[in-house]
Amino acid sequence: MTDTKKLALIMRARIQIEKVKSSLPMDAGDGVMLTDAKFFENQLIIQYTATLPEGFEIEIDYKEEFIEIQRIGLCVVLCQDSSVIECLENGFTIRYIYFDANGHKFSEIDITKEVFSAALEKYNEAMKEEEEEEEEENETPVYDETLPGEVEELQTLLNLPIMVDAMTRLDSVVGLPRKKVLFTYTLLNVEVGQTFPFDIECINNNLIQSLKNDTLFARYRANDVTFIYKYMDKEQLGQVGLFVIKPSDYK
Repeated sequence: MTDTKKLALIMRARIQIEKVKSSLPMDAGDGVMLTDAKFFENQLIIQYTATLPEGFEIEIDYKEEFIEIQRIGLCVVLCQDSSVIECLENGFTIRYIYFDANGHKFSEIDITKEVFSAALEKYNEAMKEEEEEEEEENETPVYDETLPGEVEELQTLLNLPIMVDAMTRLDSVVGLPRKKVLFTYTLLNVEVGQTFPFDIECINNNLIQSLKNDTLFARYRANDVTFIYKYMDKEQLGQVGLFVIKPSDYK
């Protein structure tokens, strides 16, 4: 970046910050109030401070996930401003600091050129997946018409319910829309309220290998069926385990 270019961007940032300051506090939407704006010229940091809405709470386990959603959301908004993009491309950092209603710092999000690009890539991927899912929902797979009959044949062949091992009973197999088949099991040694007693990764891998190799599922594999395995407690009052095996897992 040339000195002339840098000076021009600095002047633009100064003007923008003064403009924002004159309107503070400012409603940023969803109950968030923008309370301060600063420009640190030496570090090329444009900083905004905001307060989250009264009553805002989030479980600690989901805080990082929420902050990532915040980061992506901010980048989606910033991408609509060509002047901001120009600043980021020339080494500026846009910083957002959020405080809760009690004045405790909740998050600090630095958006650089690299962070901006990565966040938009994630957003575009998510939008693409959402569009593909919508397209799938609007289509009626031909195989869905024959799936119930094949599942009924499978039920007869397996002679359900059937004991898979000393403690596991396969109770039902049901064909679902969108090329899905649901297997429901009962774990006879698991009391109500207990958690899944087996190694989840091991069970998942075993299910995948079975679907890959068992000729019983050949037509299902050929038609890209998704298999769902649901495990219930001994009284069948609660679900203790759920495995979803997609075509990409067994092909």
